[in-house]
Amino acid sequence: MIKLHKSNRQLRESTLQHANNSLEALLARKDLGFFKLPQRDKVWESCAQRSLQIQNLFDHFVFIGIGGSGLGGRAIVHAMQYCYPAEKISFLENVDPLTISNLLASKTHFKKTHWCLISKSGSTLETLSVANRINEHLEKQGLNLSDCCTVISESKESPLTKWAKSSGVPILVIDFDIGGRFSVLSPVGLLPASCLGVDLDKLRSGAFWALEQKELICQLVAHSIESFERQEFITQFWFYADGLKVFSEWVMQLWAESLAKKQTLDGMPAPRVSTPMGCVGAIDQHSILQQVMEGARDKMIWMSRVKSVEAGGEPTMNIFSDFSFLDTKSIGDVLAAEASGMYSAYVKEDISVLEVQWQDLSPECLAAGFMIFELVVGALGQALNINAFDQPGVELGKKLAKKVLALHKI
Repeated sequence: MIKLHKSNRQLRESTLQHANNSLEALLARKDLGFFKLPQRDKVWESCAQRSLQIQNLFDHFVFIGIGGSGLGGRAIVHAMQYCYPAEKISFLENVDPLTISNLLASKTHFKKTHWCLISKSGSTLETLSVANRINEHLEKQGLNLSDCCTVISESKESPLTKWAKSSGVPILVIDFDIGGRFSVLSPVGLLPASCLGVDLDKLRSGAFWALEQKELICQLVAHSIESFERQEFITQFWFYADGLKVFSEWVMQLWAESLAKKQTLDGMPAPRVSTPMGCVGAIDQHSILQQVMEGARDKMIWMSRVKSVEAGGEPTMNIFSDFSFLDTKSIGDVLAAEASGMYSAYVKEDISVLEVQWQDLSPECLAAGFMIFELVVGALGQALNINAFDQPGVELGKKLAKKVLALHKI
């Protein structure tokens, strides 16, 4: 389904052993639940049931969440857009008034629209602010947000769950041991997927498959460890498929929030890790490739190629005489050639590169990708002796923003 095809860097056995020990330590932890989600029947059943309930009443679904509460679901819908009616799903993430106004102006009435408010903590400033704006708009149309809403949050009391309970709004629970950016295979991603029409059993099957791929995960962890040792402090996740563009954004958040820490668990200065970049081939070959090829040798390239995408398209007639090499070639052939050419160029220039092959963009393969990246990042946290499941650097800005609002100093 997903495999490490090749790399121009040879791994040390000691690093592989360290990676294996780190993965085993991760999977032995009792305080983490993201890798246990495939086994939790209630999570999958509750999402499927709620999806059926609202699909019988509504034909448009808007999911409101930011960061880990938005990216996962949006990545699923974006990847599945070629097989499912993605136009019936919308996402509101940022507190940009123009974006929100544009969505509200897109329909004259929202009788058939269902709204889903997603916040793990139940107190996310952006989500609650957008909910207020939506509620105001619906009231002008004689509608109540509580009559066409689902909440996804932890079960603890919070501003969001308190409102939901008092208003009779159904709540899908995010388990306490699931971190926000590790929540894509919880109701955060499963409800949007199910509303789109994706068979949740297929997602679940892919996640189970990924949990068995310990050799692949250890190889990816080991390559990352040795990349940091080589002081390659930019990791470019280069996906050769448009359907994985939002997936690349999800990877960036997962990597950045999980691995960049000031201190180790022992209170010592944490090791430096790379800054993630999400790239799309062949698009970004025309934007940032020059900097990669002739700039500082401080980058590690993860190329992800999708076999079914590269096999797509029919051979076309070539009308350009100077481009005879296009005779009988399909668009998929061109994309494959671009990827192959770039891998060879990286090797020639001695730029660290590995190539991961995806079978397709099926629900199974996508869920496997989510779980594999989560396990790689979690195991890296173990290997680096850091807490990969908090984000203290994010909290200060949140606190100060609320203080500014409370003091009316804008």
